[in-house]
Amino acid sequence: MRGFIGALMVATIFFQARAQSSFLPKKAQQKDLWAIATIDSKIGRGFVRFLQNPSRKKKDYPWLVMVSLKYKGALPTKEELDFYGKLEDQMEKAEKQGNLFLAACITLGGRRDWLLYEKKPKDAVSLAKALQAYKPKIEYRYQPDWKEYEAIVKMRQKI
Repeated sequence: MRGFIGALMVATIFFQARAQSSFLPKKAQQKDLWAIATIDSKIGRGFVRFLQNPSRKKKDYPWLVMVSLKYKGALPTKEELDFYGKLEDQMEKAEKQGNLFLAACITLGGRRDWLLYEKKPKDAVSLAKALQAYKPKIEYRYQPDWKEYEAIVKMRQKI
């Protein structure tokens, strides 16, 4: 994944899933808003959806779980998107238990990657069992600095 994030060159925010109200005081800015950006890289154009202003603390969720699936073509087909939706439903069920959360989703170069952060390595076992039927590649890594997530946020800040 390090090379994957490193390959990202330009990101352009074109949509914010839920816009923050401009009349809210800074102290009252909403947490956990999603942003979507396009990505141009050496391997093509893609998209990233990432959580802005996460309400979780790094120290509480130091483990990165990277879930990856490949697709054929320039972008996923409708059938593949439906499949990904079912997979994300399973992630959402696991997230409701409070032990992990989805931080970003990247679609680029024939792959869709989901970045999740979790409290303890054992929390990933239930997620892996829930996703087993989808046969994704799953990587686990201790990453208390949220390096992968921060790389996505920095792309946005360069715009």
